[in-house]
Amino acid sequence: MYTVLSPEGFASIMWKDAKRAQDAAEIMHIEPEWLKQQGIVERILPEKVLANEAIQLKVMLLRD
Repeated sequence: MYTVLSPEGFASIMWKDAKRAQDAAEIMHIEPEWLKQQGIVERILPEKVLANEAIQLKVMLLRD
């Protein structure tokens, strides 16, 4: 997902606290569940699939 500003950057500007990145992501509407509900993404892959040289990611993408 690409955005002009990261949630951490947004939170730093708005609240002077990068730890509020989750709050910023909700305001920016870039949380995975919202994007899926809007039909912007087809599915949500957990970050752990990128481990092991993305072998799990290849398997998940080739399933369909």
